[in-house]
Amino acid sequence: MVTRVGNTPTRTGHRSSYRDPRREWSTSLIVLLLSEQVLERKLAAGELSCPGCGACLVPWGFARRRVIRTLGGSRTIVPRRARCSSCKMTHVVLSSEVVPRRRDDAGVIGHTLLRAANGARAAEIAREIGRSRETVRNWISRFSNNALAAEVIGTQALFRFDAHADPMRLVWRATPLARAVEALGLCVAALVRLFGPLRPGTTPWSVVNVVTGGHLLSAELGP
Repeated sequence: MVTRVGNTPTRTGHRSSYRDPRREWSTSLIVLLLSEQVLERKLAAGELSCPGCGACLVPWGFARRRVIRTLGGSRTIVPRRARCSSCKMTHVVLSSEVVPRRRDDAGVIGHTLLRAANGARAAEIAREIGRSRETVRNWISRFSNNALAAEVIGTQALFRFDAHADPMRLVWRATPLARAVEALGLCVAALVRLFGPLRPGTTPWSVVNVVTGGHLLSAELGP
């Protein structure tokens, strides 16, 4: 499962007087894979395609080193960069746990949203995960602004994975945030019923990160 996340400027090192505008941008891809080794094999075999034109991606060095905070501590990642063999656009390939432009991974943010959906206050959640109250409030506020879009995305994905799902399970949830979290959770549950248990290292919130295109807390989230 692969999804594209936004456009960000990037240097290409191209110093010719001719400037192809396609080479001035890179996008982030979020890939639901078991490990970096699997990613390398798929890139080498040409099994990942460009979200822009559909041609195969080839390895193209690495992006800058990043420190990602998880519920179990911090870890350092060096994302792989890939380049389209046809349109020459470059892409930063992120694992499904990495939320673009966020220091915390999908598991930390997802835990926060789930606790908020169940009525926990920002200060309580902040103490649990060791983050500032302002950070937690920001996540909750941003997701609340996206709640309707997130609910639609989760419900649409739910029916793709389970045509007989019962959407009435969302009705009893009291707030838009809670209904959105429920819809995304039901979507992941339907995916597991269809394809089997998630592989080790993959969490429900990493799946949600892919389903929402990495825009869980972004104003760009839309069905």
